[in-house]
Amino acid sequence: MIDRDGNTIASSNRNASDSFVGQNYAFRPYFKHAIKEDPTIHLGYMALGVTSGKRGIYYSHSVYEDGQDTPIGVAVIKAPIDPMEREFLKDYEGIVMLTDPHGIVFISNRTEWVLHTVSKLSSENMNDLIQEVVSLINTEAMIRNVSIETKLDGSLAPVLGDRIHLQQVIINFILNASEAMTDIDDAPRKIIISTNKSDQKMVKVGVRDFGSGIMEDKLDQIIEPFYTTKPEGMGMGLSINRSIIEAHAGRFWAENNPDRGATFYFTLPIHEEA
Repeated sequence: MIDRDGNTIASSNRNASDSFVGQNYAFRPYFKHAIKEDPTIHLGYMALGVTSGKRGIYYSHSVYEDGQDTPIGVAVIKAPIDPMEREFLKDYEGIVMLTDPHGIVFISNRTEWVLHTVSKLSSENMNDLIQEVVSLINTEAMIRNVSIETKLDGSLAPVLGDRIHLQQVIINFILNASEAMTDIDDAPRKIIISTNKSDQKMVKVGVRDFGSGIMEDKLDQIIEPFYTTKPEGMGMGLSINRSIIEAHAGRFWAENNPDRGATFYFTLPIHEEA
């Protein structure tokens, strides 16, 4: 159960070490839509858990006090995606479709594994969007002993994009960078998010970590669907990021830093008013 400010006040895992109680999920689409009484919430939402680091399907609905028309909070049900992951590993030739309130992620048959998204685009200030995500996820980052810095170009023009999907992209990159530094003890665990102009038509965003970097022969594979270096999971986070970015007519790539760690970059088109 989440109050109207996004703070979790009750949870079925309240006695666990990774309890949701006290965590703020105001940035999650399933909360935003339910607190605004948006009926599209009934589609459900697929996301990577900030606390658990595991993907799940979230269903949420508004909660009301007797006689009141304004929601006082949001009730959320989360189902693990593990059973679906196990199904993917079989010789499965069907087509799987996962949905969220703003778009659709299609995963084609096993021989192709191509991801597609459908988005609602609008003019967005990328710097504001990044700062909003950082302010909401900063507490979780501190719990992981990770600091987040921003180096944002204040002269940037708005981009054309789906705000909710782009927020999810930033969240996924932050989580990926944080996980890349899990075993780092000889240097600060720091993430730097930067923005600048790629050219006159594109904005470039970079998310840098100070982990151990990516093996050179894996730089191209790292963003492919189902490639992962982790013992658990399917490596879907970065490939879904790529599908969202490409659906926005952008580009996504990774580079190792000269000193240590890696930086994930993506570009988005500047919104040119008609």
